[in-house]
Amino acid sequence: MENTNDIIFSIDSNYKILKFNTAFVRIIEGSYGFTPKAGFSVIDPKVNNLTTMRWKRLYDLALSGHDVDELMDADPPNENLKYEVSMSPIKNEFKDVTGVAVFMRDVTERFKAQEAQLEMSKLLEEKNKDLLDFSFIITHNLRAPTSNLISLLSLYDKDNPSTDENLEIMENFEASIHQLNETLHDLTMAVKLREEIGKKFELLNLDEIFTNVKARLAELNNMGKIAINSDFSATPELVYPRVELDSIFYTLLDNSIKFAHPGRNCVIKVSSAIIENQVHLTFEDNGVGIDLERYGDRLLDYTKDFIAGIQERGLACIY
Repeated sequence: MENTNDIIFSIDSNYKILKFNTAFVRIIEGSYGFTPKAGFSVIDPKVNNLTTMRWKRLYDLALSGHDVDELMDADPPNENLKYEVSMSPIKNEFKDVTGVAVFMRDVTERFKAQEAQLEMSKLLEEKNKDLLDFSFIITHNLRAPTSNLISLLSLYDKDNPSTDENLEIMENFEASIHQLNETLHDLTMAVKLREEIGKKFELLNLDEIFTNVKARLAELNNMGKIAINSDFSATPELVYPRVELDSIFYTLLDNSIKFAHPGRNCVIKVSSAIIENQVHLTFEDNGVGIDLERYGDRLLDYTKDFIAGIQERGLACIY
């Protein structure tokens, strides 16, 4: 019993301690502040009631003749430790249960290793999903502009470069290159954002971030058709990763402009609020909108387009 760090002790049918090793003494002294002795009850009033009832349930199960195996958390101040507890009934020559033999092993490191392995498995699963996502993006979003470029190049008349048909081909060629460049830019930003998310949280001024985003959107140069009202007075600051918040503002503002209703001037309202002790950011616009009853369950599916005549990549929704 003494040639091990495992905890070993036994009790009788009245929960009284029969035998124990030094490891048992150490854990009792460290957790409960007293030195155990033979004859002491393991159902002790010094121990909190929750712990008492938890152990009594296991003792009773073993005293009824069953083997017990349980993973248990230690009590404060050792609550970060986990123990594998095994109990076996002690029987006399008449096969009557007279007590319980208890064996406890510290499995904290093994449990941490298993958790780390699970975390690694989740990470690998997530990375594999990322690879599939990027594979789809490359085949789906890059295929169209690339095919257009190849088709346009085959139609171009090299012998007569100044024809009207060639001029139209070059205009379409330029549009396809722009579409291809935008997709590649979004892919680059998605990778960058994945690297940045979670790295650094900092106190950010919402108005400052929003103003910087507006300055980067070329569409805002035509302010006569776009009215933006922002109010962050309820929560002027937010602790958040800068790159991610910047991306959220940019994507939502860009979408409000891109999907503006052709029959009216674009009006965008952005505000912050505290709701149930959480910061909420609200974007509102008077654009064409989305039929949520029809498309709500597919809103974050970047493989779907919901508005006819406008091709979108949908990358920002998933990153």
